[in-house]
Amino acid sequence: MSDVDRLLAWFESGALVRPDAGVPNTVDLSRAIASLCGAPGIALSPPAQRVADAIGRADHIVFVMADGFGMNLVEHLPQDSFFRPHVAMEMQAVFPSSTAPAITSIATGRWPAAHAVPGWFTYLPDHNLIATILPFIERFSKRPLAELGVTPEQALPVPSWLPRFKHEPLCYMPAFITGSTYSNYFSDGEPQVPYEHLSAAAEAIVARIAASRAPTYTYLYVPFIDAAEHEHGPHADAVTKTLVMVERAVASLAGQVEGRARVVVSADHGLTRVAKRDQHEIKEGDPLMRLLRLPPSGEPRVPSFYAREGRADRFAAAFRDRFGDTHALLTIDEVEALRLLGPDALSPETRRRLGDFMAVSATSDAILHRPDSPMIGFHGGLLPDEMRIPLIVA
Repeated sequence: MSDVDRLLAWFESGALVRPDAGVPNTVDLSRAIASLCGAPGIALSPPAQRVADAIGRADHIVFVMADGFGMNLVEHLPQDSFFRPHVAMEMQAVFPSSTAPAITSIATGRWPAAHAVPGWFTYLPDHNLIATILPFIERFSKRPLAELGVTPEQALPVPSWLPRFKHEPLCYMPAFITGSTYSNYFSDGEPQVPYEHLSAAAEAIVARIAASRAPTYTYLYVPFIDAAEHEHGPHADAVTKTLVMVERAVASLAGQVEGRARVVVSADHGLTRVAKRDQHEIKEGDPLMRLLRLPPSGEPRVPSFYAREGRADRFAAAFRDRFGDTHALLTIDEVEALRLLGPDALSPETRRRLGDFMAVSATSDAILHRPDSPMIGFHGGLLPDEMRIPLIVA
């Protein structure tokens, strides 16, 4: 059985979620919000229209992007929680199910196949380096990409469409990322407001809406759930405590703006727990590394590989010999044919950045190279826990 056939069997069994533009998803959410906020020329697919109808028209729209808040967390909430009864529908994350691809899809209304940000670690072929794209640094040296001659326009080729919104945009960002290169890309000249405490951001948004005489759009990025999951795993007590904090802040916000604003909550992805025994590090000097011209990039859950000239077949055989029980190794042509990164063909830049192969796991295994810090929670793959995200409307 070929690796494509194995992947299709995993989809058929329900072990993995097949990306499907025919069901509501992150791109649909972005396009629905843009349309509701008056951006011109937004064509809505039937799923995007479903999302827009679920949100409904309102003079003031508040979008809370709760990083890492997958349906697996929603389903563990008590029935009398605030979030659970306000779930309007389940949606799919884009694939790879990771922050960099998903937030860029929110910023642009485009699929990862088009916007060319396929992972946390993104290869930039024109500069022959691997970027940690959201912090906008070189992966290993941590040098700012600007010092290496990389401009935001080169790294992030599809512009944000936030300036097209007719509702007055404002972005509330954690203080540690406000004004960063990526935050500036996301807001594209629209104002950003830093916050230290989520409750303070919620109160500021309430005050903004109360004082506004024209329609507004407020984007609130919340990283705390994701951070707790990475450190402790999705269902740890620390994650539950963080989720309760976020839920209380959003419930207070929604209660105070009820009748004047619509509060929308969703996520970029969910997370899955990866046991230490299932974290496989490919180190310098590994026989696989001698067949590659670059270190693996993308995501530990769906790494991309760049074979040395003439060694693609040898690499594929060696990889399958070691990881074939848990992973399907796909060529980039196969990734494109399966439309894993979106319903359209890969853009030329996306294709260049993906390299020669992508590995997809049917389990919670991860493949790491020089990890920055120990983690228990991971995302990026096609497991239901990673791909299922909520649309919450209050």
